[in-house]
Amino acid sequence: MPRVETVTPSSFAELAGFLAGFPDEDRSGAFWLERFHLWWEKNPAFDGRTDRGWVLRDNARLVGFFGCVPALFQLHGEPATVFSGTTWRVEEPHRGSSLALLGKLIAATRGSVLFATSPIPLVIRILKTLKFRDLPWYGSSRSIYVADPVSALRPRLDRLPAPGALAQLGAPGLRGLQAWRTREIDRGALRVESVERADASFDALWERRRSRFSNATVRSAEVLNWYCYGHSQIRKTLLACHDGGKLVGFAICRKDRVAVPSSLRCLDLWIDRDAGAALPALIAGMRDEARRLDCALVIVPHFSAKLARDLEGLGLFQSNVAGVARLFRAEPATMDRMLAESCYLTDLEGDYGL
Repeated sequence: MPRVETVTPSSFAELAGFLAGFPDEDRSGAFWLERFHLWWEKNPAFDGRTDRGWVLRDNARLVGFFGCVPALFQLHGEPATVFSGTTWRVEEPHRGSSLALLGKLIAATRGSVLFATSPIPLVIRILKTLKFRDLPWYGSSRSIYVADPVSALRPRLDRLPAPGALAQLGAPGLRGLQAWRTREIDRGALRVESVERADASFDALWERRRSRFSNATVRSAEVLNWYCYGHSQIRKTLLACHDGGKLVGFAICRKDRVAVPSSLRCLDLWIDRDAGAALPALIAGMRDEARRLDCALVIVPHFSAKLARDLEGLGLFQSNVAGVARLFRAEPATMDRMLAESCYLTDLEGDYGL
């Protein structure tokens, strides 16, 4: 039976080779090495007191891995460190030993909050058997802005004759409908621009806004710079919204590397409570960024019920999200206090952007 070992820096090179060679993986060993440093060595939340993760070995050969990524969090209004599982990969002949890795992760994070994401029904059933719950957020739906109607329509028409020509024919109607529905988006006077570094104004926005939600990931400048710019091949766009000289909101977005049609996904959206004009301005900013990156769609998950209502009010198209479960596990008293109205949970909780 394979044995479980703790990940250490001395095992990074071997682990990077294992992940780069995993079936259907197209990223290099160098990519994974840099990602390990992002998860741990560069991470403001990593202090060495919790294991980086665990590997399975069959004799001397590495056959499985499950990582543990910490994050700075505000839990019930107090500073805390929470964790996410990442990259649970075990070779097919050794899948029977996979739960040993999960057990290590649960034990190492006991007393805190552990987030997990999976699209696999069997994994979801296992996690729920182990007392994981669905995240308390309005995450089963999303809003969509069509940045390129032709590219957005083309995949939906692939089974019809001449899908490209049909997409060209349908694009003006879709473009006109959306322009009418979203006519308020371009009427604001706020300035939105991409920034290469979060500065002290982001710290000030976090301090002004943090009391609105007692459970939320810390959005200090240090955390944002690590998250957005800590990996050279996982670059995000940080859009800052200013009212005069004051930062009143920001969005983090990233081009999805596998989505069809191509999509720019919003990973986080954080707005000052008194800056109602910031939301349409940031949607317009993400639209412009999507066009710059040749993305057909802008995808904005509904991080809260209020955000869902506000986006619908701006006229964005709505769709349901199926197939991916967002789960968490903690002590029962902690879980019972993490209610939807007290939480603002985005893609910062988890490893999607890391």
